[in-house]
Amino acid sequence: SWAALQHADPQELTSAMLAYAKAWPLYGAFVVPVDVSGGAAPQRMLFAVTETGVTLLEQESLRTLQTIPYKHLKAFGSSAGELRLTYRSGEGRSQLLLRTPQRTDVAMAIASYINVIVRCEGIRSEVAAIQST
Repeated sequence: SWAALQHADPQELTSAMLAYAKAWPLYGAFVVPVDVSGGAAPQRMLFAVTETGVTLLEQESLRTLQTIPYKHLKAFGSSAGELRLTYRSGEGRSQLLLRTPQRTDVAMAIASYINVIVRCEGIRSEVAAIQST
């Protein structure tokens, strides 16, 4: 408890604070403000990229609205000023359209995490040939 730390030295306090912060699921996340498209008007939210997936947060309260694990992410990329994420939702697919000036940084962060996961888990796949019509 915090009362037990009242007489702790600075190093013990620092360790306790870091342990507390690391318990937050978004500790170390790359977080950016985004406008989410799809409704009548874009909604301002926060978008977090973590080691396990991506999360949409309510901007004021930081309440988690949606989390998409990387294993459900089917495609992502930036085009026409938007970051588009296609993911598995139930039995189908859904899309999330985000507007942020940092869309390239977000896409690179997602790609980096996925590359690390693939490398660490030894996942191998065959690359399909791209055919032009």
